[in-house]
Amino acid sequence: MIKKILLISIVGLLSVSCGKKINKSDGSSGNGDGGRGSQDNDIGETLRNFIAKQTHQCSDDLHCQESIAKLVVIDRQNIRYCTGTLVGKDVILTSSSCLPKTLRVPSLNCGAHIFAIFPETTFLKQETIGCKSIVSSDTNEDVDPALWRSDFAFIKLSKTPNRKKIKLSNVGLKEDVPFRSYKVDFSNDYDGYQKLSYCFPVHNTYANPFSSERFSPMVTVRDCKNIRGNAGAPLMDFSGKIVGVFSGDLDDGVGSYVINTNLLIENMAPLHHVANTACVRLPKDLLTTQLNPECSKEISMKLLDKNRRKILKSPKIHQKNMENIKFDLENPVKYFKWNVKFYVDSKGTRYEPHFVKPKCFFDIDTWVSEFTRWGGRIREWTTVKVDVPNFVVETKLDRKLKPVSFVTEKGEKTYSVSFNPRYAYNMRNTVVHIKASFQGKYVTHRYDDVTDACQNYWE
Repeated sequence: MIKKILLISIVGLLSVSCGKKINKSDGSSGNGDGGRGSQDNDIGETLRNFIAKQTHQCSDDLHCQESIAKLVVIDRQNIRYCTGTLVGKDVILTSSSCLPKTLRVPSLNCGAHIFAIFPETTFLKQETIGCKSIVSSDTNEDVDPALWRSDFAFIKLSKTPNRKKIKLSNVGLKEDVPFRSYKVDFSNDYDGYQKLSYCFPVHNTYANPFSSERFSPMVTVRDCKNIRGNAGAPLMDFSGKIVGVFSGDLDDGVGSYVINTNLLIENMAPLHHVANTACVRLPKDLLTTQLNPECSKEISMKLLDKNRRKILKSPKIHQKNMENIKFDLENPVKYFKWNVKFYVDSKGTRYEPHFVKPKCFFDIDTWVSEFTRWGGRIREWTTVKVDVPNFVVETKLDRKLKPVSFVTEKGEKTYSVSFNPRYAYNMRNTVVHIKASFQGKYVTHRYDDVTDACQNYWE
């Protein structure tokens, strides 16, 4: 979240609130170049006092990570808050999306722009350390984080903090495995509170189809609320290693689409994107690892749209529901053993069962009398009405934006079935005409050579 700073008096202290700006003569730029060449001791009295007021406390001493820092990021007239983690003796890892574009420059002097505040713990006092330089940073231009391949920034501090570094993991994020998220939440512009929550990775969702396995570059996680100051927060396994870094929120356009198109069957879970440390390219002075091939897979807008359509149009998720419906509708109830086929609509997400050529007629001796006149003459042509439940099978999304098969029963559907009882009885063969409403229109289909192949169906 971005804030703006205003100098409220010539020698007064800095006050931060929405819509306010910082005075350049007393702010982050010591040489009039927007801060690109300024040093920590050039930040100005107002900004120095503002940073001195920053606090970082632990909400629970039992779950407090001494090496996780509250980051105050200042760029020109704007200020934002993030979270970072000490991963080298004097190097912090955060998300590149935490930094404004002007600070995503390798070797950039950031002394007047980034400040790390490590928490006070039972054994350690709070430490506030300035930034020395940007070691490396990804640059992501796409609005939708699902298109990002990486979102890491490494920041070198101006001195070594009295903290232990946290190791990175390259084992990836398995689906539905709980991971610990340590985030710095902000109650106001000065006070930050480190909190623990739990996140669960989800794969193959509409939110990010590229998040398909544990080594995917960006992995979607659910049920860990992301608020002001959480960008760059680490996701950790139970051995204490970092498996990911909090990155972008779910794209607003995606969220609006699934809500406005009535795709959701329940309220959507909090969903966010995490940059997978299994795919991180580390700076030279840190340990390097060989990346999984999944980290380099193709990612593009065209492929993203294609994969999202594929999620909504896949017939595989409907297999079980279709089998159940076919079992219900194909059971013989006089005359024929029906044959059901599913047809999809033009959008590719809605399936409708429809009677096609009957598999056979059966037990004709038990019902032919219905069509026999005086003298034992069997009627040549007759029409019967068959009423069955009107099922509709649709693709919906659950709270994780995973596709699910959703069945609704919309009253009854009536089929008008015409055939020749005499021919069926004498020749064990008949022509069948089936008329019914199909995808909004009444259609009639003729089927030849329907036999008594299932005469002994019940035996």
